[in-house]
Amino acid sequence: VVTAEALDAVLPKGAVVWLTFSNAAYLHFAQNFYLSCAAVGRAHQLAIAALDPPSLSSWAGLGVPVLNFSVFGDASDFRGIGADQARFRRMGAMKVAAFLS
Repeated sequence: VVTAEALDAVLPKGAVVWLTFSNAAYLHFAQNFYLSCAAVGRAHQLAIAALDPPSLSSWAGLGVPVLNFSVFGDASDFRGIGADQARFRRMGAMKVAAFLS
């Protein structure tokens, strides 16, 4: 688990950082994104923001730089017909809050 400050300290000034968000429901999707970044030699520029305890644990166990936003605690799956749009919007708000902190 890293902090945004620690991540910033190890990257050159002006470096691009790719930030993606992950919760338990979308863990495999985010892992695929991570592997794609690694395949093109950019894993060192990627940070994962974990939005729930299960995804935080999974990323930390893999040794991937992960930002701890698990206090949001939402492991919801928003896919499919009839998905809870209010929870989907809440997840969007969590992303903004994580980015601003």
